[in-house]
Amino acid sequence: MIETIATSSVLIIAIVLLRYVFKGKIKWCLQYALWLLVALRLLFPFSFMESSWSVLNVADINSQAERIDAPVYVFLTEHPDLVNFIADADTNIVANDPASSGYLVQNNETGTLTRYAAKTSWGDILRTFWLIGAITVGLWFAIQNWVLYRRLRKTGKPVVDIPTRRLPVYLTPCIVSPCLFGLFRPAVYLTPVSVADTPTVTYILAHEETHFHHGDHIWSYLRCLCLALYWFNPLVWWAAVLSRRDCELACDEGALHRLGDEHRKAYGNTLINMIVSRTKPADLLCGATTMTSGKSGIKERITMIAKKPKMLLSTLIGVVLLVALIAGCTFTGANKDEDVATPLTDEELAYFNGDEFFNGESYPNIRNQFLSSLYDSPEQIDLFQLFYCGSGLDESIADTEIADVIAYNGWNIPPDCACQKISRANMDAVLTGNMGLTLADTDGIGLEDFTYLAEYDAYYHYHGDTNYRGTITFSAGEREGDLIRLYYTDTYMADGDKVLTLREKNGKYLFVSNRTAEDAATIESVADPEGIIADDIDVPNAVLSAAKNYVQQDYQYWCNSTGYYRMVDGEEQMIGEPAVYDNWRIEGISLEYTYTDLNGQPLSNFQMAGDAAWQALDIYRLDYRIHTLTPDKVVLAGGMDLDEDGWLLPTYPESTYLYFAISNGEPQYLFMLMENDCFPGNEVFTNDIIYRLTASKEAHVEALTHLQSLFNDGESAIWYEAADKSRLPDSIPEERAKARGWEVQNTGRYEVLFDCIWEYQKKFTYPTGAYLCLGDSPDTCFQFFLNSDLVLWRDGDNVTAWRAGENIYSWPLTAGNGATLPGAMMLEFSGYEIDIANVTIPEKTGEAAADTVTRFLDAYGTQLKNVSPENIYYTTDFRVTDISKIETKNNRILAWFGMAVQPPEEIYESTYWWAGNSGNGEGELEGWIVMSREIIIEQTDGVWHCTDFGTGGASL
Repeated sequence: MIETIATSSVLIIAIVLLRYVFKGKIKWCLQYALWLLVALRLLFPFSFMESSWSVLNVADINSQAERIDAPVYVFLTEHPDLVNFIADADTNIVANDPASSGYLVQNNETGTLTRYAAKTSWGDILRTFWLIGAITVGLWFAIQNWVLYRRLRKTGKPVVDIPTRRLPVYLTPCIVSPCLFGLFRPAVYLTPVSVADTPTVTYILAHEETHFHHGDHIWSYLRCLCLALYWFNPLVWWAAVLSRRDCELACDEGALHRLGDEHRKAYGNTLINMIVSRTKPADLLCGATTMTSGKSGIKERITMIAKKPKMLLSTLIGVVLLVALIAGCTFTGANKDEDVATPLTDEELAYFNGDEFFNGESYPNIRNQFLSSLYDSPEQIDLFQLFYCGSGLDESIADTEIADVIAYNGWNIPPDCACQKISRANMDAVLTGNMGLTLADTDGIGLEDFTYLAEYDAYYHYHGDTNYRGTITFSAGEREGDLIRLYYTDTYMADGDKVLTLREKNGKYLFVSNRTAEDAATIESVADPEGIIADDIDVPNAVLSAAKNYVQQDYQYWCNSTGYYRMVDGEEQMIGEPAVYDNWRIEGISLEYTYTDLNGQPLSNFQMAGDAAWQALDIYRLDYRIHTLTPDKVVLAGGMDLDEDGWLLPTYPESTYLYFAISNGEPQYLFMLMENDCFPGNEVFTNDIIYRLTASKEAHVEALTHLQSLFNDGESAIWYEAADKSRLPDSIPEERAKARGWEVQNTGRYEVLFDCIWEYQKKFTYPTGAYLCLGDSPDTCFQFFLNSDLVLWRDGDNVTAWRAGENIYSWPLTAGNGATLPGAMMLEFSGYEIDIANVTIPEKTGEAAADTVTRFLDAYGTQLKNVSPENIYYTTDFRVTDISKIETKNNRILAWFGMAVQPPEEIYESTYWWAGNSGNGEGELEGWIVMSREIIIEQTDGVWHCTDFGTGGASL
């Protein structure tokens, strides 16, 4: 809308100047027609093309829009006691605080946190005020014209004793001036004074019928619509005043042309007698072409009648050319920025050659290590080379860890050099801070050269050399948009000239690629972990979220697949090597069709038993592309398209549709279908929906049948398998299995989780990530692949595969809304995995109660530090801060204690550890979450176990 405001304002000023320059030199009908351009600009708020002549080229409209839509936090509620919590961030940190309603906002200079009750933006505020104003002006216009319509209808009497006219004519005493009124059935309304003599009636009717021929009864309503939509812009009101005046001038000119010059004087006298010089702002919102006019308007009209201006051909040509120029400047958009590479200044190059970003005395400066391998995108970096000298962050390694590394590798004699440790948490911190991704987002290149110990969630290796470049010198550099390329000769590796590419984002530099100079001459990386979403997309958040999830999943598929497979010895094998991809973008999302039934069948016929009523099915079309760095490896088929910049359309154009059920007015994502031979609403498309929903119900019934069979024997368990573990162990791993011996009635909880849209999959590719199993044994179980929607049922050698989408009914865990079934299962498993009921310690004779509690809490901390990385309670460390009080009774102990957990920095604000009495740690606990708890442990049969755990109210 900002673009329309800017261009229409410039257009109005230009038309006013033309009106002034050519006043009396062009026909009044042409002068009146100029306002048609303004109406079109106001009522069609988009640009028709890009142009170097556009006025938008001189204004940074996009950045202004970004500032307007920047978040604004309102209604201060409190300043939490978190003054000493200061994070390493370049922008304010905002967190939706689960401990209380509202938002926590951190000041990036002082580190203080403030809680606000609500979040909005100036854009939202201004749009709200605009909507209120538009409704107010619109109601004013509607009420005023409705009142006038009722008065005219009630008092108007047909006039029959006049010559035959095209329009009906009425006599009414309720108006002060004759007028033309009515949008669909216009009529002329006369005052008692205007029918005093026949010549007067003739001239008035000629005037009002000319209004009708010009369509002024329609233009008056469009003028009112423009005023309602742009009520805040005084230039639009000015344009309305002048266009209304030009309307009357053009009407006078047209009426005299029809009557003949011999009637010019008499016509002028009639107008002088009939025109009412009293005007008021409300007249602009009247749909009638009244003859009211201000003093200057009366003078201008009489002058026109007396002088009869003539227009020269040269004047007409000049006006046409100027109008064309003005339209080209105001109906077109600004040229999109085409970034041009410009050399870095000496100061900029000196910054990268200095000790502030690279180099320096501290060892190791981890940024130097990002030059240790070649990679086309951040995901492809060699992690072994990057972390060869460590992470550059604090790491502590215990003797037990070294012993475990030696035992894991089967060495009889430990290596005669130091053991280097890099925890997953520190890897994530380095990668997030310097590339904008986590370890899980990478291709894992080089990890096989480390020794990984799951119990410590860390990587180890021995080395005696350093393989560390202490000094980096760049010979040249250039900037193109937000990309910076640094050129250097790699004397350390002695393998020629290279180009390091950085991306400037939020005041920081992120590593994008490190390539040989020859390779860098090909397609450049556009890597961005957040992807690219077109600015003009305006759909509900649920729709945008589903679209992003789908595109990200398809992007991951192509990162690991060529799209081509063949059967080899009864097994499906991929043909060729996948191309390298580094980004995705959503170009458009549009609502194409809404179903309220399917071929006459109510939508309830296709729902699952527990679903909320479907009011409608909305069909959205999704247009997207993914970016490849190796276009030569992409094999095009079907409707696929690859442009010269490396952006691949991996499907048929305009054929990807997302399906949403509307329940309680909210869209809920169901599934995606590719339809390239039909369109929403036609028979083939509708039949495909019916088939898809029917098949989903059948798949859902089969999945529930398997689920119920698992619980009939009461022997099922759920367990976790890490990404780097071999698939399907020989037996259920006791150390990772949870919730054995469930009762049959507990299946109801999982039946709710299974309430998804299911789709049979005849072909599938195993995801590379971790997964959960639910079953009696590895031979009879479900497999839920995390970070995907793939679910398998294994019954011996028989495998059934489905895609299970988002839950469409309700959740035992409301935080799981929008998650796929594997994600929902992980939410469930997270609770089982951290449950303190899992913790037991053996009894020690004569041990003091305080020592027993300490030993029990140490065991609890060990459990927390060894949960799976995908656990929503994942933490890198645990600490008991104090044990304030202990009570004992018989074989039971009640203890009050404080505890602290340290989540990874990137999930600190979103971790599930935030609760009612959680808070930020201070001092040495900065970056930790602190809380208080009560626990009751009981000794039974020589084993201590927990019987109560919470935040208060426990007693013996």
